[in-house]
Amino acid sequence: SIIAMNGRKNLYGQGNISFSPVQELKINLEGLYSKEDFRDYNHEYRWNPDGDVKKFAKSYNATATITHMLSSSSFYTVKGSYFTKDFKEYTYENPYDSRYQHPDSLNIIAYAFRTKGTNLHRFYRQTNTFLGKIDFNSQVLQEHLVKFGAEVKSHQMKFDDYNLEPARLNGVPIEPFQPSIPGEDQTNRVKYDNEPFEASAYIQDKIEFESVIINVGLRLDYFDSNGKVLVDIKDPNIFAPLRPEMQSLSIKEREPYFYKDAGTKFQVSPRFGIAYPISATGVVHFSYGHFLQIPPFQYLFQNGPYKIPNSGINVGVYGNPDLEPQKTIMYEIGFRHEFFDDFLIDITGFYRDVRDWITAGPIIQTYNLVTYSIFTNKDYANVKGITFTFNKRFSNNFAFDLNYTYQVAEGSNSSPEDEYYAAIGSGEPSLFLIPMDWDQNHLLNASLLVGIDGWGASLIARYGTGLPYTPSVTQYTADRGITSGLLRNSRYRPTQFTIDLKLNKTFNLMGLDITAFLKVFNLLNNKVTVNVFGDTGQPDFTTETQTIGYDPSRPNTVEEYIKYPWHYGEPRNVQFGFEISF
Repeated sequence: SIIAMNGRKNLYGQGNISFSPVQELKINLEGLYSKEDFRDYNHEYRWNPDGDVKKFAKSYNATATITHMLSSSSFYTVKGSYFTKDFKEYTYENPYDSRYQHPDSLNIIAYAFRTKGTNLHRFYRQTNTFLGKIDFNSQVLQEHLVKFGAEVKSHQMKFDDYNLEPARLNGVPIEPFQPSIPGEDQTNRVKYDNEPFEASAYIQDKIEFESVIINVGLRLDYFDSNGKVLVDIKDPNIFAPLRPEMQSLSIKEREPYFYKDAGTKFQVSPRFGIAYPISATGVVHFSYGHFLQIPPFQYLFQNGPYKIPNSGINVGVYGNPDLEPQKTIMYEIGFRHEFFDDFLIDITGFYRDVRDWITAGPIIQTYNLVTYSIFTNKDYANVKGITFTFNKRFSNNFAFDLNYTYQVAEGSNSSPEDEYYAAIGSGEPSLFLIPMDWDQNHLLNASLLVGIDGWGASLIARYGTGLPYTPSVTQYTADRGITSGLLRNSRYRPTQFTIDLKLNKTFNLMGLDITAFLKVFNLLNNKVTVNVFGDTGQPDFTTETQTIGYDPSRPNTVEEYIKYPWHYGEPRNVQFGFEISF
């Protein structure tokens, strides 16, 4: 029978109300709600989809904004919001459900679909974010528009990730199989609560003269992960200490000998921009600025409180709450010209210099010779290119936009884990810049919008050269003289081209504005290649299976297994529905 491999149920809601108790004061209240129940496609479970995990996401966002006009030239805005999101995944809601099967039922040979068993993985993540923000705007003098403000964000994170395991009695697995949850002190469970905190403030002055417009500003950023880092990286696991003097102490007594507070981060970022009119409708513009990016929380807290096992090698990369924020210096220079009232051309060159790029640190060896790594700030990246924009604003019932970008993105590593795998593979770090995973040299977007008498139609076309991939060597190619040593991201995937269509009609019914719409994504149903096999550069053929023989325990053919759906973009997707406004 035909069943959905990636079924999804979505429910979204939004409410917005604005009112003015007095003329100078405006209050806006907004609420958002989202609920998603879905299952991602899992190739191994293609013949056993009900044995795989289901996923559940629910989020709320409440925002209040107050705008107060102090005078005709000055106003301020105060904003407060609360956001919460819960995400869970499991096969059955009850972790002790009798339908769970022993993990041995999942054992399969290579290139085989699972035909039995249940996925024992369970995951829970909750994020609560409180935000407070104030912005002040004032036309202090005729030439000076001054803006300044501040923002704070307080996060509350809960994380729990584990696989169910066989319950034991006196160390012996119970028969028949009964699922159990691993203890919080076990290395195969990652559980933590963290409360990172962010704050920022800025000031900006827009100075306008007849011959030049100058923007100058300053931004201050502060970040505290509120996390803990190791005192002794050779003895990382507080639940299983290696130092003899620690073993007789309780967990609470060990804490000052194992952890210390991560440092707080602070940066001052200058910003500068200038626009020089060369005609009534033409401007040459330049900008320069420093920008700070807080590390993604996964790299701060990955794998929890350093529960490194006491045996094994190369056990993985662990988070570092003391990571520095990523620092980017950005330069832009360009030319902008408007003509015939509705048309605009913009040509802009850009360069971004990225420092403190996150990567895996050197391999660490514990007192009992277990090896692992911790994320650190070491790598470098840069992006340079040029964009060309030609558009027409909506008039005479149509508008269009044409945007072309040429860019080159290079760096030491694309993913923080890349350095770790290079270190355990060859023992050498990256010694030169390579194309980044998102190094798309040519990207062309074109859109056309037509609207008349409540009817609307739009077309969006996208063309892009392929992203890089790392060539690989299989046993089949090695036997024919192709050796290893191929550079990472040294080859490129095929180009991509898609067209999307949207049609809509708006009409009024009983005082409600109702819009009926039809959306068609990938209108031409192009077979878009997004991933390829490293040995051939093709999405549907690899030599790695040439040496795989027949095995009667494999329920499918190898050729069936290597038809990977994620090697292609989505086929034509048709959506229709209604939007109601009141």
